[in-house]
Amino acid sequence: MSEIQIIETVLGQTTRRRLWQRAWRGAWLGLFAGAVVWLLALIIFKLLPVPVVILPIAGAIAGMAILGGFLSGWLRRESLQQTARWVDGEQKLQERLSTALEVSQSKKQDQWRELVVADAAQSVSHVDPRRLLPYYLPQATRWALLVLLLAATLGLVPEYRSKQYLQKQREAEIVRDTGRQLAELTRRTLEHRPPALEPTRKALD
Repeated sequence: MSEIQIIETVLGQTTRRRLWQRAWRGAWLGLFAGAVVWLLALIIFKLLPVPVVILPIAGAIAGMAILGGFLSGWLRRESLQQTARWVDGEQKLQERLSTALEVSQSKKQDQWRELVVADAAQSVSHVDPRRLLPYYLPQATRWALLVLLLAATLGLVPEYRSKQYLQKQREAEIVRDTGRQLAELTRRTLEHRPPALEPTRKALD
């Protein structure tokens, strides 16, 4: 493996690791945003007489937020040159790697080019992508877990409904029950006294 291939290999590993870390952080940010949406939907459901369908809708939005956060980090691709500049800044290599990549694209072969590439290859041998980019939980993790804990606690609290709303619910249930009883009574009556004409039977059914 040539010296420039060694440099490109290390930079490629660093690029992929930075990509995964951006996606990792984006997923946690998405989880935080989704948890906030879920908490707000739960608060609305607990305080206002809204349909229960608001909760699965909020859950779907939360899932989409996680996926969107992951993709927002994953789709931000970087070139080897951008990674080289980043490594130069982090390791204080005084632009050795980025310069080596630039001069390596030149077809002209000279001693200065070989010296620049050799110096960069020696410097990159001390670069460990795993140590340079360790995985850790971002700050959004704590906020996301806190919001989820609040949502779980709020889930144990019974819904608040006004007396007028509860009265309307009881009246609506009485109407539905009365309707079911009338329908059953009509069905039984038709069974004992079937209509003479078949069209009448179908219409009543």
